Amino acid sequence: MSDVLWSVTNVTLPGRPTPRLDQFTATLSSRPTALLGPSGSGKTSLLNVLAGFEKPASGKVESSVASHQNRLPLFWIPHTWGLWPHLTVHSHLEAVATGTSTSEVQAILDAFDLHPLTEKFPDQLSQGEQSRLAIARGLAAVPRVLLMDEPLVHVDPARAPGYWDFLREWYRTHEIAIIFSTHQPDIALREAEEVLCLKEGRLLHQGTAIDLYHAPPSQELARYLGPTNWFDAEAASRWLNDSNSASSHHRPEQLAWQATDHGPCEIEQAVILGSHQEVNLRLLEDNSRRKVWLRNTTDRLTEGQRGFLKTLLLLCLLCLLPGCNPAEGVVLPVESTRYWMLPREGYALPAPRGLGMSLDENLLILDNGGRVLLYTPQGELIRKWYMPEYDVGKPEGVVQLADGRIAVADTHYHRVVLFNEEGEVVSIFGELGEGPGQFIYPVGITDDDEGNLYVCEYGGNDRVQKFDADGNFILAFGGFGLEQQQFQRASGLTWHDGHIYVADAINNRIQVFTDSGEYSKTWGAETHPLPLNYPYDIAVGRDNSFYVVEYGSGRVTKLSEQGELLAQYGSTGAGIGQFNTPWGLTVDKHNNVFVADTGNRRVVLLEQYDSQ
Repeated sequence: MSDVLWSVTNVTLPGRPTPRLDQFTATLSSRPTALLGPSGSGKTSLLNVLAGFEKPASGKVESSVASHQNRLPLFWIPHTWGLWPHLTVHSHLEAVATGTSTSEVQAILDAFDLHPLTEKFPDQLSQGEQSRLAIARGLAAVPRVLLMDEPLVHVDPARAPGYWDFLREWYRTHEIAIIFSTHQPDIALREAEEVLCLKEGRLLHQGTAIDLYHAPPSQELARYLGPTNWFDAEAASRWLNDSNSASSHHRPEQLAWQATDHGPCEIEQAVILGSHQEVNLRLLEDNSRRKVWLRNTTDRLTEGQRGFLKTLLLLCLLCLLPGCNPAEGVVLPVESTRYWMLPREGYALPAPRGLGMSLDENLLILDNGGRVLLYTPQGELIRKWYMPEYDVGKPEGVVQLADGRIAVADTHYHRVVLFNEEGEVVSIFGELGEGPGQFIYPVGITDDDEGNLYVCEYGGNDRVQKFDADGNFILAFGGFGLEQQQFQRASGLTWHDGHIYVADAINNRIQVFTDSGEYSKTWGAETHPLPLNYPYDIAVGRDNSFYVVEYGSGRVTKLSEQGELLAQYGSTGAGIGQFNTPWGLTVDKHNNVFVADTGNRRVVLLEQYDSQ
C-alpha cells in the first residue's frame, strides 16, 4: 500500500453561511489518522469528500486508493452508520464478508457483543448496538482503507476500550489503513499516529499525535488533545514556584500541587474529572484567580488548602523537542517485540499493572480486574486467581519468594497478602496506619537473598519498610517530601547486592539505600542528572544493569550499576515500540524486558539482541 492515500489541494465545499471546507489542503497517509476539531469544523465533510460521497466545488482530490486482490478499496462508516434496514445483524456481515471466513465472522460478532443479536434488524437495536454493528460490518469487509466518522461514540465507555482493542488488532493483522474523526482526545492519543486539526473548514495543524501532545505550537492546538496548562512568561513567573519566567506548557501530569501551610496560593475548588482534576486557585498576594488541571492522585485537594504549583519533568519534556537527545542516540537493542492482552472479565478487558518473575521464569501479573495471573514468557496463560478483596482498589506489587510463596502488595487494603503457588491465601500482614508494620498504600514489594521483604508505600507516609519472611517488622526508612531520603510516591523498588533501589516517581529520581536503611545516593539529583519522567518501577538485569519504566514518557530506560544512562526505548502512544502510562516492568534471566503497558491494556515483551 502506498504511504500517501489522498492528496487534497485547495478544496472548497459550499455550505451556509460559510463553506464547510474552505481552501482545504492536506496529505493523508496510510498511518492511523485522527481528524480533530469542534462540531462544524469540517471533519465529516472531509470524510465525505475522501469517500467520494460529495464532490468539491473547487480544488483537487487525488487518490491512490484502489482495489487489490479482490479487496474493496475503501469502506465508509458514516455518523448515521448506514445500516441496511432489511438485513439482520448477521446478514450485514455476510453481505460484505466475501473474503472473510465463517469463523472470523463469528469472532467479530463475539468481539463486539453482537452474537445474542444476530437475528435482530437495525430498528430493533439501540444506538450503541447499531454503532457496534457498523464497525463490525466494516471490519468484515476487510477493505484497504476504513473511513469512520465518530466510531463507537454511543458505546458504553466501560466497554469501548475492549472494542478498540479488537479493532486495532484486526486492522493491523489485515493491513487496513484507518482514518477516523473524533471529539475524544484519549481516543486520538491511543489510536492515532497522525492527527489533523480542523477549524471552520480549514487545516490548522498536521503532525504526529505525540508531538502535538507534548510540544504543541499554540495553546489553541494544545487543547485539541485535552486539558493543558498554558502560561505566558508573566503568568509563569507569578504562578509557578519553580518557573524560569519563560512561557511554558504543562499537561495535567506535568504540573503538581505541593501543599504547605505558608504557600502563596489557596485552593478554592477542586473537582475530580476521571484521570485529572480541575482546580480553581487564588493567589493570596493580589486575589487573582486561575484554573489549572492536575493529574488525579489519591492525595485529596481540599478547599482552603494552601500550597504552590510545581512543574514536573522539565528536563525530560525539553528532551522531547527536536535536536535534544539525552540518550545520545543509544536505543535499547530490541530484536523483537511481542504483545498480548489479558483475558476478559465479563465485558471488561482488564489492564496489567504490576509484574514480577516467578522462580521458574514465568511471568506474574497483577491487573486492574483484581486478579493474579501466571503466564509463560510466550504469553500463554498458566493460572489465574482473584485477590481476597478488590472492590475498593487493585494491587500493584508482586514477588515470588524463595520458598515459593507469592507476596502481593495489596495497595488499597493496606496489607501484604501471601499465596501459595496454587493461588490459596496462606497469610496476611499489615493494616491501615502509619506505625511499624502498618501501611497507607503499599505499592511495591521485593525480597533479598536472605528472604526478607521490602515494601514501599505512598499516601503521605511515603517510606520503605523491611520485614522478615514471616511478616515481622524489622525497620523503616524514608518519609514524605522533596529532600534527600524523602519520597513522593515511592512506587517501585528492587534489591541488588545489599542495596535497595527505590523509584521515587513524582520526584523523578531513583534513591539508593543499604538494606539496613542507610542512605547511599540518588540518581536524578543535581549532582547526578538523569532524564527520568515519572519512574514507576525498577528491575535489575542479568548484567547488573537496571531497567526503569517511565510512566510520564512511555519508555524503558536502562542504567548502569553506577546510575549512568545506557539506553532508552519507546515513546508515548499505542503503536509498536510505544507505551501508554506503563506501570510496571520485570526482567528475566536472559535480559528480556516485560512491561505492563497499562494504558494500552497489554503486556509487552522486549527481546534484546544480547539476551541469549
